[in-house]
Amino acid sequence: MNEITITINGQPHQVEPQTSVLDLLTTLGHAEQGMALAINQAIISRSEWSEHLLQQDDDISLFQAIAGG
Repeated sequence: MNEITITINGQPHQVEPQTSVLDLLTTLGHAEQGMALAINQAIISRSEWSEHLLQQDDDISLFQAIAGG
């Protein structure tokens, strides 16, 4: 099993190949409503989380979406 290295909010993490965004967020306990993320500075919509597979050296920004003004 050759894990790949990704970065989440500046911290390196090891994940299995073929890990989806949803798999990652579920593992981290962040798959609930109100979370948003960008991979390599591109926002990934929640509808794509189950299909978008992580790649070596992906830079993930994970944050709590805040509504209001």
